[in-house]
Amino acid sequence: MRPLNCNVERNVKRQEERRRQERYVIGCPVTALTPGRGRKRVIGYGSLEDINDHGARFELDRRLEVDDLISLEVHFSNPDGAVTTIRFPGRVKRVFVGTSHEIVVSFLRGGSIVRRKDPLRKGVPPTQGSQGGNWIN
Repeated sequence: MRPLNCNVERNVKRQEERRRQERYVIGCPVTALTPGRGRKRVIGYGSLEDINDHGARFELDRRLEVDDLISLEVHFSNPDGAVTTIRFPGRVKRVFVGTSHEIVVSFLRGGSIVRRKDPLRKGVPPTQGSQGGNWIN
């Protein structure tokens, strides 16, 4: 898996982009999971390209189909080295196939912060969140 770090580059507006809202270019690791409640299964790993309130664009190590439902976990690095993971339920809107699979997803509703007892990377101790709980990555 890729190192857990995020780099916020800048706001971007592309002329060819269909989205009306500004988006933020953030390089963070992502995990695509099966949708719905209960235990989730990993579909693939990748890297976030950009995000806004309504959706995200990311590269994934496997292909998804248009209209697939997924849960997208975005692993944001905090300045103190801790990692905060937010899970967004979404629907795949566009897929571009190249050397990697570029996916565009629209969010179905608000995201939620995810907490786990075990860290995403084995052998790495969990970090303490601001409220004393173990945060996942």
